[in-house]
Amino acid sequence: MPFDLGTIGAGLAFGRALGELADVLQARVPNATAVVQAPPGTGKTTLVPPLLANLAFGDERGPGREKRPRIIVTQPRRVAARSAARRLAALDGSRLGDRVGYTVRGERQAGTGTIIEFVTPGILLNRLLADPGLETVSAVILDEVHERGLETDLLLGMLNEVRQLRADLTLVAMSATLDAPRFAALIGDAGEPEDTGNHDGAGPAPVVDCPSALYPLEVEWVPQRRPGWMNGGDARLPGPCGGHGRVVSCPGTRLRHGPRRPGVRPGGMGSVLCRRTAARPGGRGDPGASRAGGPGGAGPRRFRAGARRKPADHRGNVPR
Repeated sequence: MPFDLGTIGAGLAFGRALGELADVLQARVPNATAVVQAPPGTGKTTLVPPLLANLAFGDERGPGREKRPRIIVTQPRRVAARSAARRLAALDGSRLGDRVGYTVRGERQAGTGTIIEFVTPGILLNRLLADPGLETVSAVILDEVHERGLETDLLLGMLNEVRQLRADLTLVAMSATLDAPRFAALIGDAGEPEDTGNHDGAGPAPVVDCPSALYPLEVEWVPQRRPGWMNGGDARLPGPCGGHGRVVSCPGTRLRHGPRRPGVRPGGMGSVLCRRTAARPGGRGDPGASRAGGPGGAGPRRFRAGARRKPADHRGNVPR
């Protein structure tokens, strides 16, 4: 059963380029190759594998072709292979491991009925060593091919040799930041040498591009009501502190104070201390103030945000 590209690609920007990619691949059969260059978030990893699976369904349903297609998608990291497979299976409405699955080192969620399988480059290299012709694979997609590595470079060379043995193998390279002409010449058609100027005598693969999704943006400048974001150090707090308050803050701390008692809102790093150091009746600077806090026992106010200070015998237990 083919994939529903309309449901899977709803709201994705690469959906507008699916028709162009399908026409390019169908026009170059056999030895279908293409380079997909699209910004992140456009949906190329989500839409290109189902498109190739649908094209393989249409090609392999002819007379004498009863096997199910198999699309292999390489991801540079295991976490990327897992997340891409889960996402596509959820959009397809199937259980992970049935139509869409993944295989990474030490973990496999795929079976004999899996159509799209996400793997790491090392897994595909091991399969090439066991099956040099990839007889059960209809197409190979090299995603994030710009992340050069030993395994990825070996895959490019070995897959070009496989395409010389199998004319029906489709090869697609995808990336967001890619030297498209260079990769197009690298995975171009393996045909007879021509006067094209290429070192391997093959024509370059077509490049399918997709613009990024743009959204309207409005910028509104709001005037600052109070002294705002401090970059560390001490700052004078006007208003209730009479111009003599000192604020010891960390970077990224926003200051707020009301009409009578100043308050501090921490920015997520360390503790913030706000003191009134002005000489006033009952304050720290008042010579007549008692140790209990002066007249009325009010004493100097001290505000601290964050966790309370622990006793000295507990502070040494904090792991450093």
